[in-house]
Amino acid sequence: MFIKFAQGRAKAVAHKRFVVVEEDLSVIRVYKKGKESQSKSMKERRVIALKEVVDICSGHKTELFQRQGKPGRDSLAFSVCYFDQQDERTLDLEAATTEVRDLWVSCLKEILHVSKKKAY
Repeated sequence: MFIKFAQGRAKAVAHKRFVVVEEDLSVIRVYKKGKESQSKSMKERRVIALKEVVDICSGHKTELFQRQGKPGRDSLAFSVCYFDQQDERTLDLEAATTEVRDLWVSCLKEILHVSKKKAY
């Protein structure tokens, strides 16, 4: 589980999100937990095709994190930068620990590297 930052009116809004890379390594799925009355339900919030991902950044590198990232939490943050219908977007996440952040960043970078080799 990660904390996802979203653009709010006056400040970034943090939401708990579950992030999954599909077994075939084709997409990243982002889920949010349903209401307490639907405790076992998960609602899909976003699907990011890995072929659309252009970069994985560690730390508070994106515009949203630059403005709204919490001081001292840079070592927990990472962003998935991708294109969605010609618009550059980011999925800005904060892990529970630096080790979890580093594991996700290194795995996602390796997946991107391998998938780009296959494309050529």
